[in-house]
Amino acid sequence: MVAALKLSRLTINKIKQNLVWAFGYNTIGIPIAAGILYPFFPPDYDYTGAGCRFHGT
Repeated sequence: MVAALKLSRLTINKIKQNLVWAFGYNTIGIPIAAGILYPFFPPDYDYTGAGCRFHGT
């Protein structure tokens, strides 16, 4: 019984740790994916026609 309680505490602690890391990762990653760096690093290539060019029709 003591081992089960210890295991459950360790599991809850790991879940909390993963939530903190996920929050930090998403706090940084979502704005980057939304294009916050676009004004500082504009693309060198115009990707608007790439889909039509490689579509094959």
